[in-house]
Amino acid sequence: MADTFKTPSKHATKVRSTHFQSLDTPLIWHASVLRLEPKDTDALQTKLFLLSQTEQYNGALEMIDSGEDKDVYAFEKAYTLYRLQCEQEAGQILEEIKTRRGPDRGITHLEAQMVNTCLFRTVTRS
Repeated sequence: MADTFKTPSKHATKVRSTHFQSLDTPLIWHASVLRLEPKDTDALQTKLFLLSQTEQYNGALEMIDSGEDKDVYAFEKAYTLYRLQCEQEAGQILEEIKTRRGPDRGITHLEAQMVNTCLFRTVTRS
């Protein structure tokens, strides 16, 4: 358990950096596809996934907020806000989703992550 909070090794940091660099090409490709077909739902969903994987959360949030149908990406917006440490706003969105669609496993999982993060911050501040 003590190893869980270890500082990442140089090797792990390099692997992570290489992983992010390898996702740059698909991001560029999806930008090209979206220039030709701005409403291609598969390209939009994939680009949003790639932005999250590369920790470009502000870009993901911009993409979600600039779309016509924000309800389609409501869960992704909640996740992005959580990653940007805006848990209160993310929680409000999750509540709205549960009201409209009912609870599901993804919502429950994200809520648990948010609780865990808040508890961790509380413990580390003490």
